[in-house]
Amino acid sequence: TTVLIFLMMLFASKLNIYFFDGKISKQIFLIVMSGFLCLAYQSQFVQILRYTRKAFRYIIIIAGKNVLFAVIAIVLIVFFNMGVLGYYVGYSLASIIALFFTYKSVSEYFNRFSLDTDWWSKVLKFGLPLLPMTLGIIIISITDRWCIKYFMGLEYVGIYSLGYRLAFILLFYSTVFRTAWQPIAMDNIDNKKLFVFVSRIFLGGGMCLAILVALCAPLVKVITPSMYHGSYKVIGMLGISFILYGFFPITQIGIIKSERTGILTAIVLGSAVMNILLNLILIPLWGIIGASIATVLAMLLRNAIALTVSEKRRNFGLERSTFILQFLLGCCAVTILLIMNYNILSMVVSILLLIFLVFITIPLAYLKKYNFNVLKLLKSELMI
Repeated sequence: TTVLIFLMMLFASKLNIYFFDGKISKQIFLIVMSGFLCLAYQSQFVQILRYTRKAFRYIIIIAGKNVLFAVIAIVLIVFFNMGVLGYYVGYSLASIIALFFTYKSVSEYFNRFSLDTDWWSKVLKFGLPLLPMTLGIIIISITDRWCIKYFMGLEYVGIYSLGYRLAFILLFYSTVFRTAWQPIAMDNIDNKKLFVFVSRIFLGGGMCLAILVALCAPLVKVITPSMYHGSYKVIGMLGISFILYGFFPITQIGIIKSERTGILTAIVLGSAVMNILLNLILIPLWGIIGASIATVLAMLLRNAIALTVSEKRRNFGLERSTFILQFLLGCCAVTILLIMNYNILSMVVSILLLIFLVFITIPLAYLKKYNFNVLKLLKSELMI
């Protein structure tokens, strides 16, 4: 990370011209890179708190950093008129302060006089194949907006980005799950009931939330200027893509356990290529709605392949038919709202699909069969 950030600082001027048409000052570029370097280290250190079950410290540091960032940025922008520079200075200062407190919290785990070279080969063998995967994740995250700018213009990027932000409640749901799930999954890798139960509840619950968010999407017209009213059309589909993003830690667990991270990278890169192709095809046809559909399909492909490969390497008994039904119900509800332009009939149909989704996700017989020990396990181990 340090080497990468150093190279980005070294070539800041060229990167600025290539990506931002030279509109960002070198000062801002260097401040952002410095803050990101601190954030990268802090993100590594805070995982120690996560895996050692020190939930209170973890929450305080993560939440404290975000609050501190907001406070500093607001003060610099409002009272010192620093504009965009104030935003990024706040980001960097919050990252530096969070790094200091995170390191103090985990310093007991560091031996300053040992490089632990015995671990190097194992860590590199596992981690190096994941580097290209990060590139694939970035491609999936930004391709839609680049293609929208190319085909439709910058104003539509703003409309789409607002919808993206308003769908963030589903990303919060997924992020909380991803944060808590990994240590629980690795500690209970042989508990198939846990994997079946959690996967079914997470995907079904997530799709229910996506439908509810889609039903409320037109409220964006009340809180935004008229030029942004079109953003409500992408909120539902982007919400589904965030749920599929959160579902990936479940579908990939068998690959992670077998330490075949190269396979994981190939899956993500393949999904990234598919995402680019879908954006190039669907945006000219359906505009920003096409971009949201492309994101959903790329995430779906990524999960489908990962689940197939993962189950071959370690059979958890995950129910593909149930997942497909849950996904289709969520997509149908959101699609009907869009096609019928949110009239009364479309809302009634979507609510009926939501009710049906709840019943197939949490049937009483299923709960009676599995939840007596699984819920107790989750209650004792869930960190956040």
